[in-house]
Amino acid sequence: MFPSVGQYTIQYVTGYIDGNGNLVVTDSSDYTFNVDQCNLLITTGISWLDHVVWCFFGHGITVFVLLLMFMLILLLLRRRRR
Repeated sequence: MFPSVGQYTIQYVTGYIDGNGNLVVTDSSDYTFNVDQCNLLITTGISWLDHVVWCFFGHGITVFVLLLMFMLILLLLRRRRR
């Protein structure tokens, strides 16, 4: 998780250490990306239930929402068997 909304850049360097202990750089690059705000659909006030699993079109799918969807699917499947 990133601490705040904004633009972040990850920089990396690949290479090796030669026989004298010097770093020899073979490639370097950076990757820039944006972190957008994810609005929660439902909040419970319990931190582990309000943990965002996916951000879907700016709306946060939390553990609580996933549990609700799982229970709804189970109820629908049970009803269909009868």
